Amino acid sequence: MSVELIPNAARSSSASQQSLGGSGEDGGGRAPSLRASVGSDYDTGFGPRKKQKRNKPTLSCEECVERKTKCDRARPACLACVKRQCECRYSEIANIIAAANNGSGRSKSRRQSSKPSVSSSAARPGSPGVSSFFSPYFYVTIGIPMALPQLSFQSFRISPPHPAASYNRSASASSSTSSPFLLSNVPHSRQVNTMFSSAHTHPFANYWTATGGIPEVVGVLPSRDQADALMVKYFESVDPVYPLVHRTRFYAEYNHFWAQPLAERNKADAAMLALHFAMYAMGAQFIEMESEEQRAQIAEFYISAAHQSLRLYPFLSRTSLRSIQAMLLMGYFLMNDNRATDAWAFGGILIRQAYAMGLNRDPDIIAPGASDFEKQQRRKVWQAVYFQDTFLTVLLKLPPTATFSDVRVESLTEDPPDPSALRTPSSPPPLPKPLQSTVINPMSIKSIAPPSPFIDPYIVPPTGPSAAEHDLAFIRSMWRLADLVSESICKPRALSQPLFSSSREKSVLLQRFRALYASLPPALTTSDRTAFAGLVRRDARRARQSLFLRSNYWHCVMLAAADEDAARGVGCHVRGVLEAGVTALEAFFEFWEFLRVDAGVWWVFQHRAFEEALMVANVLAARLPVEPPGPEISGTGSPLTHLGRGELEGRAKAAAAQMLAILDHVGGAAPEMQKTRTEVLRGVFGKIGR
Repeated sequence: MSVELIPNAARSSSASQQSLGGSGEDGGGRAPSLRASVGSDYDTGFGPRKKQKRNKPTLSCEECVERKTKCDRARPACLACVKRQCECRYSEIANIIAAANNGSGRSKSRRQSSKPSVSSSAARPGSPGVSSFFSPYFYVTIGIPMALPQLSFQSFRISPPHPAASYNRSASASSSTSSPFLLSNVPHSRQVNTMFSSAHTHPFANYWTATGGIPEVVGVLPSRDQADALMVKYFESVDPVYPLVHRTRFYAEYNHFWAQPLAERNKADAAMLALHFAMYAMGAQFIEMESEEQRAQIAEFYISAAHQSLRLYPFLSRTSLRSIQAMLLMGYFLMNDNRATDAWAFGGILIRQAYAMGLNRDPDIIAPGASDFEKQQRRKVWQAVYFQDTFLTVLLKLPPTATFSDVRVESLTEDPPDPSALRTPSSPPPLPKPLQSTVINPMSIKSIAPPSPFIDPYIVPPTGPSAAEHDLAFIRSMWRLADLVSESICKPRALSQPLFSSSREKSVLLQRFRALYASLPPALTTSDRTAFAGLVRRDARRARQSLFLRSNYWHCVMLAAADEDAARGVGCHVRGVLEAGVTALEAFFEFWEFLRVDAGVWWVFQHRAFEEALMVANVLAARLPVEPPGPEISGTGSPLTHLGRGELEGRAKAAAAQMLAILDHVGGAAPEMQKTRTEVLRGVFGKIGR
């Protein structure tokens, strides 16, 4: 079924350009007139002269001049260089002229020309907003398979905003001399750490006026159909692996918000708006589009709106479950946007706000008067904070910060009924009795053109009671794994200490990993390819959970097996590294084969796979002796325990080669990072077998 989302006629593209401050002028300004110094074609008083070539200075940046591309001449970096992710340099005369222009007021900087005035349409309730940039070109082609009650976005074309200020992000003058853990001190890095971050500018573009307030943010909301489509994508791709939003309650509040008149929406809770925009941004990252750059611009626009909503909240002096949830999603957005170091820094605020709210404390102690439902939500959100901090710490090798908590895994149970029932005096009337347990979106696409009497992708929740049980099992499993990893890997590595003081300690830890893996639900740990393919067809949500759990588990086992300390007689267990590394890589290969769009977006999964391939290639290149087959390292569920040395090494080499081929396809939004990863892995892989 092909459905065209009709734009709101009240929103004109010209009005939206006005709201973004588009003036039609060159954002970088024009060069001052140099006619007096170089002369004109005809010199009055002496008759006509031969036409001479003007000695006009070059005002564009050196990179654009060399490439012969248009330059907007913005500082500190032009838009073209920002998009190319290369250094933007201007000649000395260009800098002098630009400084003179700024001082005389004869031209406007890109930031000044793009800022809407206080009286702009976006700041006035009921006036056209920035979302008109999306409306005229927002089309969805939806293919709904008869066997699966979910949407498949085959194309999702949106015309993103192009305000001049969208890339005018501040860059710290001290960025090159800041913490070596963030920008330097990483092998194979150049000027910045291209392994962990693709940019050194501020991660949230500034589209906003100083006095626009909530109405300005509400004015850039997508249309209802667009919002519905993005939410479907969010709950399809993000919620399974990070189930931090209570779906039923969220949709009830979401529908209530959209049912309100504009005047009421302009008074909405800023933290709720931040959560909505963060979910829109995450959903946009997983939509298939013809242009990767276009998709990134749309997603970055929504994440900017989420950040502005938090500022209006204001999130540095207030905190709530909504603001914490929004910040969590913004952290994952930054990772997927190849800004892992920005996510790390932003996560510092998140952790402190979570501490300030007392989420790290047992709700029975810190909030005894809260309902059972609210206590469970606090536990879920804290687990999400803890999980993000722990596994980002593993990748960046930085100190964990979510380390003080008395919330027990066992205290997390299935969600009790919501006592508020989400009924307010102004909320819509209750649904008919047969549908009382669901919340239906009356403005959804299916209400206009129902795809099938048996498939209803917009009913919330679309899954049965077993889904809640599966989510609970997944959250508990990841929580236990995070506890073990934080204690045994994150803390020692943060201080550059060996993980073990003796071989016996290493053996004990690996036994703990194996015991944990054996206690987890088999559906989450199976490595059988045929069984997993069936799981993808039956329950894609649980398939995603299985992939993330297996990837994290085997990655950490690989790190433990590889750790060595010659002074204490602790050596690298080569078989353990190869078995765990290849098993983790094969989880990524399954992700790539069955859920390729998701695999191309999740930075954490991609980077783990890159590190695993690099570790395996280094071990093979070193020609270290492989221990005989046995269960000492591989752990419960590994299909590689029985392999002999030659077969295991062949499997490992094939996995590294396959990852090298995949690297040519992922990371297109960050070509410098993609190039660095590929060069590093290819260099090590080339040493195998020499």
